[in-house]
Amino acid sequence: MALSFSRVVAAPVGRVFALVDDPEMQKLWRAGLLDTVATSEHRREAPVGATFRQRVRTGTRVVSWRVEILEWERPRVIAVRVAAGAVRVDVRWRFEAQGDGRTRVSWSAEPSGGGVARWLAGPVVGLFGGRALGAQVAALAALAEAEAAGSPGLAAR
Repeated sequence: MALSFSRVVAAPVGRVFALVDDPEMQKLWRAGLLDTVATSEHRREAPVGATFRQRVRTGTRVVSWRVEILEWERPRVIAVRVAAGAVRVDVRWRFEAQGDGRTRVSWSAEPSGGGVARWLAGPVVGLFGGRALGAQVAALAALAEAEAAGSPGLAAR
């Protein structure tokens, strides 16, 4: 089961990309994200292949995800593989300048791998991705738009 979402954000493409690209900034708009720790060496401007561990609170549980950067092109694309146990999901963010200071943000997630692991990942993508995605993208948009309008937005918190 694949899941996708697209929204226009009233903020420049470089700023929206930076909010998704920077793990510390992600904490401002990704509900439940506790921390992101590098588990491999990488160059900031060439991170493909880099791996991280992210801890995310989901309800009363804390889940540890392994994140690998699959594709990265500033300010156009960030693609990662997120894994926990046998469950693996490929997530892709696309950022398109709209020519008027706005950015179209497109997000997709699809289970990767095969067999039982892919079968198990499908409901995870649908249930957790679908439920949380709208709220997370709305928070991302609110932060980016507040900053574009000259307000510190959520960054002041």
